[in-house]
Amino acid sequence: MIKEQKKITYDIIFEYTFFILVIIAVIFSIFLKNTEGFFSSMLTLITLLLPKFILKKSRVKIPSALYFSIIFFIFLSMFLGKMNGFYVKFPWWDMMLHTLSGIILSIIGFSMYLLLNKLDLNENINPLLIACYAFFFAVAMAGMWEIFEFSSDKIFGTNAQLGSLDDTMWDIIAGTTGGFAGSLLGYLYMRGKNIKIFKQLVEYMTKENSDLIKK
Repeated sequence: MIKEQKKITYDIIFEYTFFILVIIAVIFSIFLKNTEGFFSSMLTLITLLLPKFILKKSRVKIPSALYFSIIFFIFLSMFLGKMNGFYVKFPWWDMMLHTLSGIILSIIGFSMYLLLNKLDLNENINPLLIACYAFFFAVAMAGMWEIFEFSSDKIFGTNAQLGSLDDTMWDIIAGTTGGFAGSLLGYLYMRGKNIKIFKQLVEYMTKENSDLIKK
């Protein structure tokens, strides 16, 4: 049997380019004996591999655009933000990323609801329920990220939260705002509005994950 070749798409090209850049950063940090740089680059590498691992184990297929947005967000936050100092160079960088993460996480929450409901979006499902699920998923993940940053600061001596409760709360507020925006778009789609990103998401997941619900 001839193994089907994997189609090379923009998200795959970007992912592998990003992977190579992080590997180079790991090597340079070892060569320069930069402990902080090594920790940051290794953490970035693990974070980069995590989405692929989760999708492979769960056998869930998501659109290339959604997968690319996840990888691109990791690039913006961990590679440019932490490893290249964009958080310091651009004061608005952190707020922008937390808002963006809220939008992405709400879309992921919407996708999870689809799978849990066996991809059945019928008229008996209350659109507000789906929107609330997506919203609270985004808010919960924003809180989990702050716990991760707090733990990193305490255990490894990093300064992700800038030693400030204000920074933590503004990050959660930004993530919540983004989560609300994404959830609102999902709600409008469920109410019959032509929201292209959600229309394509539903069509793709219904087609590509049908095998997961035939049990």
